[in-house]
Amino acid sequence: MRTIDDLQIKTYADRRFRSEYDYALFEYYRSAKVIAFLERAGVAIGGEVLDAGCGGGGMPLSLAEEASRVIGIDLVDRFRDAGIRLTRERRAGNLHFARADGQALPFRDRSFDLVLSHAVIEHVPDAPEYLRECARVMKPEGRMYLS
Repeated sequence: MRTIDDLQIKTYADRRFRSEYDYALFEYYRSAKVIAFLERAGVAIGGEVLDAGCGGGGMPLSLAEEASRVIGIDLVDRFRDAGIRLTRERRAGNLHFARADGQALPFRDRSFDLVLSHAVIEHVPDAPEYLRECARVMKPEGRMYLS
């Protein structure tokens, strides 16, 4: 999702608490702002991407439109219905979800080109451990987005 569509963002912002599906759509449309920020910072979205705390699954769906493979994880599998449904609707075969703890990531060292953590760290009990895990799974030339 590269086009910042303020009308869609507003529409789904107003609906986001009706259902997980509406929330995931809100995340999807809002993610265009994150992608624009990353591009302005010189961070290309490509290769292997981890969304560490993907919520309903909307943001990793937009990342999957740009990257070769995206994995969205969350401690609570909110993505189970909404994210998986959106992934099927958009035929994003390169997006996978997993229930996982960001403080103990189930991935090999140096696995990801980009690790994205959007509005997550304030919910993590041990933020330094979470950041160590994110750094561990990032490739040497990888980047991390933390907000």
